Amino acid sequence: MQADDEVRKCTDLLLSAIKQSPAYAEYEAAREELNRYPDKRERADQFRRDNFIARNYSGDETSAGRADLYSRRQQLRMDPVIDRYLCAELVLCRLLRESVMQILNTADLELDGMKDIL
Repeated sequence: MQADDEVRKCTDLLLSAIKQSPAYAEYEAAREELNRYPDKRERADQFRRDNFIARNYSGDETSAGRADLYSRRQQLRMDPVIDRYLCAELVLCRLLRESVMQILNTADLELDGMKDIL
């Protein structure tokens, strides 16, 4: 049980480090700014939702669908508040993904064949 306690302790330290990171601070600041504009928040959230579904659940990988998402993204990125938020979210997500992948690789779960979906 002591080893599990050590893992939990280190997990808490990792969580604290993430929350104290520049990436997290920028994400929090960008999120607070975006939340001051409910209409912008709604547009950003709808794009994030549609993008997530297209990338993870949609079997419809048509060029028209990709072009629509790209066009919507380009339009949203013209708004500095939305752009800041989307960029900060992406940086934070990449940090989290890298951390998770390192943890999973430590466990030697043989996930090489799943890199395209993880």
